[in-house]
Amino acid sequence: MAISKERSAPTGALSNTAFNHAGILPLLAGSKALVVGDPAEAIPLIERAMRLNPLAPPWYFGMQGRILFAAGRHRQAIAALRRSSPESPDVLMFLALAHAAMGEAGEAARFAARLKAEFPEFSVERFITAYPVTNPDAVLAIRDAARLARLI
Repeated sequence: MAISKERSAPTGALSNTAFNHAGILPLLAGSKALVVGDPAEAIPLIERAMRLNPLAPPWYFGMQGRILFAAGRHRQAIAALRRSSPESPDVLMFLALAHAAMGEAGEAARFAARLKAEFPEFSVERFITAYPVTNPDAVLAIRDAARLARLI
């Protein structure tokens, strides 16, 4: 699905429904960032979802954080993730990853320790497989930051 620069709207079969559906856009954006496509193209989609639903639920912010992390916008990812569900292992993982990618070892360690304590069965590789994260750049970014955060 291409993004029209003139309209900032996706083109293709899903455009009429998905582009104006606040519940579909975050899922589409997450897939664009982590599964196929370019994370930078996912950012306008998640932003549109939030404009369509000004009372965005916490999971929108978790998705926005994932997308921003995959796009290399770590500080913005942290801000979004802090507005998400703090009891989510995925949110804790991405907070640890984003802090690690920014060289903030202490903060990364704090979130990694919380993740390990609260969700001892959680693993980065299982997240990659189950999501599934298949975008090679996103997989590399997650694994590199996970090494820095000592999650793998």
